[in-house]
Amino acid sequence: MKYCVKCGNLMDDDMMFCSKCGAKSEIIYNNSNKLNDKLDELKQYNICIKNLSWEKCTKDKDYFGKLFGNKDYIEQDLKKLIDEILECISENNHDEVIDKLYTVLFDKCIDLMKTTKKQYDDTKELDEFKSQIIIAVKSGQMSREKGNAILQKIDDPYYILISTNFLYVGEIIDKIDKYEIFLNEVFRKKILNLISDYSKAFEALINRRAKLGMGFGFGAAKENFGQFYFKIMQGLRKTDLQLINEDGWTRLKEIYESYGWEDEAKLINPYLIDAKSELLHLADEFESKYWNEHPEKSKEKDGMIGKIDEINKQIVELQKEISMEDNKKSNHKKELEELNDKESKINKKIEELEKKIFGKKKAQEEVNNLKIDLPEIKEKREQNNLKKYGVKSVAQTEEWKEKHKQTNLKKYGQENYFQTEE
Repeated sequence: MKYCVKCGNLMDDDMMFCSKCGAKSEIIYNNSNKLNDKLDELKQYNICIKNLSWEKCTKDKDYFGKLFGNKDYIEQDLKKLIDEILECISENNHDEVIDKLYTVLFDKCIDLMKTTKKQYDDTKELDEFKSQIIIAVKSGQMSREKGNAILQKIDDPYYILISTNFLYVGEIIDKIDKYEIFLNEVFRKKILNLISDYSKAFEALINRRAKLGMGFGFGAAKENFGQFYFKIMQGLRKTDLQLINEDGWTRLKEIYESYGWEDEAKLINPYLIDAKSELLHLADEFESKYWNEHPEKSKEKDGMIGKIDEINKQIVELQKEISMEDNKKSNHKKELEELNDKESKINKKIEELEKKIFGKKKAQEEVNNLKIDLPEIKEKREQNNLKKYGVKSVAQTEEWKEKHKQTNLKKYGQENYFQTEE
């Protein structure tokens, strides 16, 4: 822990600005390693006000004004430091510095959005104040409209202070080279996490305003949150864009529909489609840029695509052959079933005729005629089995023998029925 040099407030070691007075901690640079010092300083920037008090924001104008001014100062100072770090990048240290810088910035933005959601979700004190307004409305002391106006006015300082976090994220992202994101899978995963937290924070904001009985016009949503939401996505690949969290916009549409604002609700989907179309176009541009910068890899890619096309053709041919073989097997099976059915019917008929008491002579003649067909059926079945299995009898196939063996093991505990005591 350390103390603020201006007001004496207790601060965490990794805090760059005092959460009470906003004074900046003094940093002593080591000239021999100025870049690393600046990166270390960046890590200490506490752009996120985690101990924000709703009551102080609503009752103490100086508290709100000081925090608002401090946040703006910290943001400007942070952007200046980022520029200084970027100026230190050379051909030799480019990858290392970009990796360290962007990782810190993404983590800070993610932390900022998680805190934003948490602060919007915290409505305990607001709910207590709202309950008093509800009592006043029900008792006739004020109209519902006036009550909602009072609620909005009392919550505005807290709400406005938190809402600036979206702006800060957007301005930090402005400092990042989107093509660097396109090239780096780790960065793209960070961006997807950031978008998810951004969307959740946006959804929490909408729910907070809805709780106060207030709408949130599409124009304001698009201007204050939409532009930063889609700015964050610049640099993502097409496959990444399919994973985007749109819960905030879905919730906004639900609110509009519940209020009967059909015209506002209808604007959301076209807006999202147009914005995504621009992002897909940017992804195409980055992809073209990459292949132009790496002609040898482009040539290798084209070769691989050619091989894949050839493999796909082979797969199609094999699928045709498999389909033809399956049809043959199906026909063999159908023919075999018909032969077995015919044989079964003949044997059944012979059995019935042999049981006859009267007209035995005639019955015997009919039996003899029927038995003439049995050898032919047997021969056809054997031919069918030869085509399908390569043997005359199914009982001669390894598959049948194994199945029969397993059946005997289950039923008698022996592979061969004749090995049983029975």
